[in-house]
Amino acid sequence: MAIKTKKTPAQGCYLIARPYLKDPNFWRSVVFLVEHNDSGSVGFVLNRKIDYQFNDLLPDFPALVAPIFLGGPVGTDALNYIHRVPGLSESDVEILPGVFWGGNFDDLKEAILADRITPDQIRVFVGYSGW
Repeated sequence: MAIKTKKTPAQGCYLIARPYLKDPNFWRSVVFLVEHNDSGSVGFVLNRKIDYQFNDLLPDFPALVAPIFLGGPVGTDALNYIHRVPGLSESDVEILPGVFWGGNFDDLKEAILADRITPDQIRVFVGYSGW
């Protein structure tokens, strides 16, 4: 007999869509929660790569060969990023040890110019998942 356990979502958790979920925004998706509190939740779909590269969306930035992901159906007119570079920006929020939700794109630009960040240390999202 299988025992079911119910987990409470929290910052740093992964939400994996159930196989029968029909919502096209979250069908077969994995969402990484970067914020979860009484006001709501914010996360990014990790497995929805789209056909854009970093510099397609930010052409005035230094070259960074990094893919772009569809983070969710909310706020698709804005970019967000998570990264693994401690001290990249004072406005970063540490989600898990060594994983940060970035905020300041000027600081990101400086880090790219100074070779303090590489494509494997960042994931950029168009939009987010929120509820």
